[in-house]
Amino acid sequence: MSEDFSEKNNRWLKKLSLMEEIKNVREKELMDREKEREEEREHKAKIMAIKEKELQIQAAMRGYCGVATIVLEVVASSDLWIWHAFFGVSGSNNDINVLDHFPVLDDILNDRAPEVNYTINGNNYTMGYYLADDIYPEWATFVKSISKPQGEKRKLFAQYQEGQRKDVERAFGVLQARFAIIRGPARFWKKKKLANIMRACIILHNMIVEDERDTYAGNFAQGLEYDDVENGLSQPQLREEDFAPYHQFLQRNAKLRNRQQHRQLTKDLIEHIWQFHNARRQL
Repeated sequence: MSEDFSEKNNRWLKKLSLMEEIKNVREKELMDREKEREEEREHKAKIMAIKEKELQIQAAMRGYCGVATIVLEVVASSDLWIWHAFFGVSGSNNDINVLDHFPVLDDILNDRAPEVNYTINGNNYTMGYYLADDIYPEWATFVKSISKPQGEKRKLFAQYQEGQRKDVERAFGVLQARFAIIRGPARFWKKKKLANIMRACIILHNMIVEDERDTYAGNFAQGLEYDDVENGLSQPQLREEDFAPYHQFLQRNAKLRNRQQHRQLTKDLIEHIWQFHNARRQL
């Protein structure tokens, strides 16, 4: 009996030992599989990160006609004088987010813009405005056209606005016609060198406009003074720029982005242009 019991005990011990080994092997297999899954997930995450980075690079370099471009954002008047210019934002930026880099609005936010006060249709305004196309946001400093105008008043307003907004397109065309270096491809020049070339061409363009504006068929420059000239030389005002307190900056920023004022200004301009047009027809 003792021998049978001993043999049974040995068999049970062997079975338990075998079952323990099988359990360890299975646990090891499960750990290896989990490790492989974790490595696969990490590998997929790295591939997705690389693809996302490639897409970001492609988007940053994609511009006009799918090639790398740099944006030139300008403010021009009817005599083609370029008052403000900003150059250097990659082609992935459009007319909306380029405003975050455009310094012309900084003058308004920091209270350095010229004082403006005018009345349209009985409403008083204290902020100047720029003519812009439909892609720009509804800010108080922008006057946009109407894409699908309904009614004679709105159609007339869109006609006037789009006609006047062509001045900046003419400025671009004349700038390229005068300087072949900015009309062709940029080749492999660095952005800093391209920016210097563009600024030099704009300065020369403005010098030509200042010299020839008296010969234009229309008296575009009537009442405009491009420089405060004394003895034939421009006298720069050298001083440190004052920045507005933060709470005033926020107030001006809210005023700048006021949609209600934008819509009211557009409504007043529609009525003003309609009255102006009818008054001219009666003459």
